[in-house]
Amino acid sequence: MTKSHTKYIGLIAVVGLIFILTIYSVGRKDLFKDDIATGLANTQPSTLAATSTQILLPPLSVTASQIPSITSSRLNFPELLINIGEAYPLRACRKGEFSSAYSLGRVMLARYSYDQVNELLSDKDTGFYSPIWSPDGKWIAYITLVPKVSQSYVLTGGTGIRTEFNGSDSIWLMRPDGTEKHRIGDALARSEIQLPKSSCNATGGIFSLNGWSSNGQWISFQYAPVPAPSTLGSESNLYAINIASGETQLLAKSISYLSSRWSPKSARLAVIPFGDRQVDVISVEPTNAKPLTFSVPISQPDTTELKDIRWSYDEKSLIAVTENQRLNYSPQTIWRINIETGQWTLLATLDGISILGIYGETILVCNSKSILAINLSAIEQKMLTPIPEELRCTDNFFDDGNGGLSFFLTDVPQNIWMFNLKSNSLQKVIKRETLMITDRLEIAYISLHP
Repeated sequence: MTKSHTKYIGLIAVVGLIFILTIYSVGRKDLFKDDIATGLANTQPSTLAATSTQILLPPLSVTASQIPSITSSRLNFPELLINIGEAYPLRACRKGEFSSAYSLGRVMLARYSYDQVNELLSDKDTGFYSPIWSPDGKWIAYITLVPKVSQSYVLTGGTGIRTEFNGSDSIWLMRPDGTEKHRIGDALARSEIQLPKSSCNATGGIFSLNGWSSNGQWISFQYAPVPAPSTLGSESNLYAINIASGETQLLAKSISYLSSRWSPKSARLAVIPFGDRQVDVISVEPTNAKPLTFSVPISQPDTTELKDIRWSYDEKSLIAVTENQRLNYSPQTIWRINIETGQWTLLATLDGISILGIYGETILVCNSKSILAINLSAIEQKMLTPIPEELRCTDNFFDDGNGGLSFFLTDVPQNIWMFNLKSNSLQKVIKRETLMITDRLEIAYISLHP
């Protein structure tokens, strides 16, 4: 082979090598483009929001989500019990109007896909309210009100006439399909009393069913004995009724409205006495167990009152909300109470909050502007999402099994909405028209299938 041939062969080899390197480089650029595109796709705002709000993961840097957009997508929802009537219909102040079967309304069951709801309880002569699921979801407990005629009395000392609206309240059970209805325990007397020169009625009767014990054997409820003819009203006492026997136990006298919570694992109740600065823990089983008392720290003003109480999942702590009643628009303070030591630890101070529930090591709270999470261990506060101004939280949320939480909300027209935290989506799931709500009625209560 001549030198010229060798030269040409070398030149061809160099050109070929350059060509191969060029093709490889272009291919790698395409691969890099794919990698970059994939990376960008994984950092879009919606995905970032989903990642940053997985509240069971170790603490992350949370960026507030945008106001959730309205979407028509459908998700899997649990069954909902919806009480249509007046909100808290049996509270002491009713502004001069007596309860009626109409005002206490109906109980409805809504299942996916929520295009229609089933009316479980409705009667022109009977009111139904405060429906709650059993822990296993196999039973529904509720209260019936049977109204009777009114009558009038002359007050002691001739100070005026009071009008009394009598009737009876009782606790019933039924299956989710509306079958096997039966009463547990005896019917209890009720009375609503309208006094002269008063804008409120004094009420005696069952105020609410506060919940089932975790073992499904007890239901707690608040009952105010019928007031004597010469009195304005009476205190609300806390009772527990045994499902099997109908036996009723008086657990506490004069407690705040809807201020008792069953423990997640045992038959114990955390109770806030009315107007008091303490939380009592009462055991239903065993009945001879000594109550525990946890008083508000003495460093707090003497006008500080307890507003809400919840249990941690491990039952080692209580979560309490306090507020200074002396101040207008006072912020509320969230505390963790160690049940073993009695120590109160301040977790957060926020405006206008309500506790939605405890989720693992996280407290979920809501105010008029946003849903927030407070980590129990790290005492870390995060805003999960703002909420539109016209919506209000309910204390109903669920884990969708797909790594995300969903919250139910309502609006003034009485539609039911659901916000999914992972997808940052908001959806109107049940319309006012579906619930057949008239101007006098509203969504009084929502209970989520356990």
